[in-house]
Amino acid sequence: MSASLPNKYNRIAEQLRKRIESGELSGTLPGVKQLALDYDVNFMTVNKAINQLEAENLVYRISRKGTYVRKQRNVALAFCDPNPHLLEASFYGPLVSAVQSSLNRCNCFMIFENLYGRSSRSMTSLAQRVDGMILTSGVGTPFLEAMEGKPCIRVMGVTDPGCRFDHISYDSAKVGRIAAEYLTGRGHRRIGFLGYAHSDLFRERFESFRQALRERDIVLWEPPPAPRFSNELLTKQLEAWLAEKERPTGVFCSTDYEAGFCCNFLYEHGLKPQRDLDIIGCNNDIFGSMMMPQALPASIELCSAEIGRQAAVLLLDRINGLEAPRVVRKFAPRLVPPEEYGRRILRGRINAPEKQGEWNA
Repeated sequence: MSASLPNKYNRIAEQLRKRIESGELSGTLPGVKQLALDYDVNFMTVNKAINQLEAENLVYRISRKGTYVRKQRNVALAFCDPNPHLLEASFYGPLVSAVQSSLNRCNCFMIFENLYGRSSRSMTSLAQRVDGMILTSGVGTPFLEAMEGKPCIRVMGVTDPGCRFDHISYDSAKVGRIAAEYLTGRGHRRIGFLGYAHSDLFRERFESFRQALRERDIVLWEPPPAPRFSNELLTKQLEAWLAEKERPTGVFCSTDYEAGFCCNFLYEHGLKPQRDLDIIGCNNDIFGSMMMPQALPASIELCSAEIGRQAAVLLLDRINGLEAPRVVRKFAPRLVPPEEYGRRILRGRINAPEKQGEWNA
């Protein structure tokens, strides 16, 4: 029994797809009549197969000229950190997924690159293998200069006015102001900060938080500093809080992981989150899914998925020849109250904002 028509065009589409991905077919595809002869089918079946490849962004048509193989682009998503698994952290999940989905729709291949310890020769080799790069905040300008004129988009982090590359991020200073408004709005007058605050990004959050409290005549309680992310250092900070005669009743934690760690510490000492200590974190991190609903802290949405989507679109425009002044966009973070945080966990939508983020040019 002969194969049905749908199976025929699916089979032809699959064979053409393999020939394109292997490099056998490039430039202009053979005409519909020639492909119909090659595969011993009628031209309508070939047309359906090509329509399928066009929907997958593998080919494109120009009226009265022909069908062309869309060139596959290689894009690096780069970071610079001693931890080779940095981008596997839940905070980066929405950013990575959004970049990958956007690139896949345009027939682009994404590779992960850790630039930590890379030599200039290695960077030159990387520049030859990719058409462009999306870089997280840990990647410095010297790495970018080694890209030999290839388009680069920075994501997250603090904007460097002296950098010539496009930058899409969020308003880090507003994160601190949101945290201050949330805690003071709930009636707290003794307020503290817990966690890491030493890189430019986290320092900006911390300083804006302190300034916003100062404007409300509130002196910020500060524990021993944490020069790095560390459970041990965070425990020391919490022990300092516990030893205070007049403990702060509200705290801003630099990340949701640290907010969750604080909740566990409170339980271990017979105290209850949101009753004995009101907590707000940041990043809308999946760590919250491990907590009881009544213990969930508030969080702050950073629009990382939308940042990833816009970075991918802008990078592809640059690769395809867009010439425009440097683009700098900052998304406005927004408060995620505990009840909304809980609803997202139940829906499995951590890091997915209920409304699309807004950005300021």
